[in-house]
Amino acid sequence: MTHGENYRTAVSGAGIEIVSLPAELDLTTSEGVAEQGCAAIARPARLVLLDLTGLSFCDARGLSAFVRIANQADAAGCGFALRAVRR
Repeated sequence: MTHGENYRTAVSGAGIEIVSLPAELDLTTSEGVAEQGCAAIARPARLVLLDLTGLSFCDARGLSAFVRIANQADAAGCGFALRAVRR
């Protein structure tokens, strides 16, 4: 499986990109998520939303992907947020 193969990026208009995450965000999936998020920022998006609707597990590698995307967004002057966050 190549990085980003199971991820979907949608453009909702007005420079907003939504990246849907896999069910598990861990060692095997975090790099692909980070790549998709950074690619969305590079298009260039004004706001990147990571859609956590289907996310059921996230480890430290997943959190690292969030930080990597947030840092890239900040450097590019792009907004970044998590969507459909559960407790």
